[in-house]
Amino acid sequence: MLPKGLKSATALVCLIALLTLAGCTAATLDSQSNTAAPVGQLTQESDRSSMIVPALWAARQSDGAMIGGLELAGIAVTTSGPPGFTIDLTDIDADGAGAAWRAATSSAAVVATMFSGTDPTKVNLNFSITGPIDGPSAGGILSVALLAALRGQSMLPRVTMTGTITPDGSIGQVGGVPTKIESAAAAGYQTVVIPLVNVKGSTRDGGEIDCVEFGAKLGVKVVPVQTLAEAFEVLTGHSFFPVSTGVYSAPPLTLEMNNAMSVAMTQRLTRAIATAPAGLAPTEKRFLADALSVASNAIAAGEFAKAYGVSAFALLRVTRAIGAASTQTVIDSRGRVAAETQLRTDIKKSLTTAEELLKKTSALPGLPYEQQLSAPSALGWVTYAIAIYRGLISELDNDTPESALVEAGRILAEQRLNVDVMFQDAMASVLSMPSTVDVPAENSVSFLSNYTNFLIRSGQANEEYLKSLTGRDVPVSGSLTAGGISAAVHELRKIVDAIPPQAQTSQEEVAQSAYALSYYVLTSTLVANSTTYGAYDDGTENDLQTLRNQAALDSAVDSGQETVNAFAARLAESGIEASYPFWSAAWGAAVAREYRGTEYSADAGTIGLNELWYDAPNVFMLNAGGGLRVASS
Repeated sequence: MLPKGLKSATALVCLIALLTLAGCTAATLDSQSNTAAPVGQLTQESDRSSMIVPALWAARQSDGAMIGGLELAGIAVTTSGPPGFTIDLTDIDADGAGAAWRAATSSAAVVATMFSGTDPTKVNLNFSITGPIDGPSAGGILSVALLAALRGQSMLPRVTMTGTITPDGSIGQVGGVPTKIESAAAAGYQTVVIPLVNVKGSTRDGGEIDCVEFGAKLGVKVVPVQTLAEAFEVLTGHSFFPVSTGVYSAPPLTLEMNNAMSVAMTQRLTRAIATAPAGLAPTEKRFLADALSVASNAIAAGEFAKAYGVSAFALLRVTRAIGAASTQTVIDSRGRVAAETQLRTDIKKSLTTAEELLKKTSALPGLPYEQQLSAPSALGWVTYAIAIYRGLISELDNDTPESALVEAGRILAEQRLNVDVMFQDAMASVLSMPSTVDVPAENSVSFLSNYTNFLIRSGQANEEYLKSLTGRDVPVSGSLTAGGISAAVHELRKIVDAIPPQAQTSQEEVAQSAYALSYYVLTSTLVANSTTYGAYDDGTENDLQTLRNQAALDSAVDSGQETVNAFAARLAESGIEASYPFWSAAWGAAVAREYRGTEYSADAGTIGLNELWYDAPNVFMLNAGGGLRVASS
């Protein structure tokens, strides 16, 4: 919700990082008395509002010692300027800021704008910076600052924050938290907000400390948070959600549909187990049997989201095994060349099917508001698969070892399941959503077009950051890096680069929005795996993943579902239905929680988080587009 006077006006939001460089020491950074207004206070002049916001940083020197400080970011909000939704990163590039800062500011703009309910057709964002500051850990406080500026609210004095921002509004893990707390204390700050997962930190000599207790000894109150809404409340003193927000409850017909899908998914698992390869590992057979038991008991207990999630996860695993075994059989009986030829034929056939399905679904006539804005999220199953299929073809054009062919067979089978089963269920859930919202078609088309452009820009910033970490573009090497995701991003970049910035037809905008959302989610996934979660495949035949930071992933799943649920309840109160993203988040989080503490925790958690990263933008867009309504019955 925009503050009074901004609801019908165009807003120009400029983030200007001012006054200090990354090399400044903490002692020079207490600038409360050196600015025109106290740090964090919103100043309003005519059609312009501005604020200076403190962002913590930390870095390791060449001798291994940690140093830290506080950067001051300037934020200006003005009601003048052309309508539209753009991000100008030219100044940042010109001033030598790092790719991490570009990714952080871009992600903050995406999440905060959607989180705030701002219509992208009514806002123009511009980012500029005066010095070479860097680091993704400013993403959280930049998001809070944008929310505060859009609402016409100030931040509390002597408060600061560190933490990344993710597509679902979660506050993600950062490094150097004890050093940042020391810097905040030295600069006279009284409250420091940190990610919940960072409560346990490392000392300079490698030991472990409790950051809350550490801050207390320095006279600083350290507040751990998981979500952007929590951070907003601590930093501004205002609740983000209305106090009256209750618990969301899906409409009866939609609930009945989702419950029936849970039963059907469990039945699919039963049939898949019966036809599983004879050579399936005993441990995998036990896993499948246990999963079927858990799902059946969940249905009996009325826990349908849990039943669906566990059944879908187990079905995915047995489908992967069947795909890998099928390819290995061809290699053993007919040779490597025959197996590669067969894979190419099957992948191209599956690609054609997926592309036709995307075209057919995006052309569905007369979709009401909620269904039209939720379709790109459901179509994520298809656009993800299209990108994977194209990526597999690119990978096979390289010198692909036999092990990679088997992996390609596994991935192909998985994506076929996603298109044939997961997407069909998702779209059925979308189409079951009731609607009383009346939005002119041209309004929703323009809205989708602007969000498409915005998501693409953020995905591009993520790619630039990944390149800065590795020194090369996202790779296509024949080794199926990250389970084919790297090659998929490579292909998605080609697709989104060809998307025109101007609004197209409704059919084209739905499809383009689905591609842009997958591009944003997949590049965010690669960034998170490289920085926060530390995901990598362990190379076992069961296709397990290992995480270097499982706690961070678990925290993200919990906070992501909390955010989706809160938005669904808020939307319901305003007459907008969000049953599809609520359901998708419910089963995704349920499967992640079911396997925590087991050898399957990383794999299940990653699946759950991927769902949430599609669901959160879905509810954000439903919220932001609420102003497009002209009538409701």
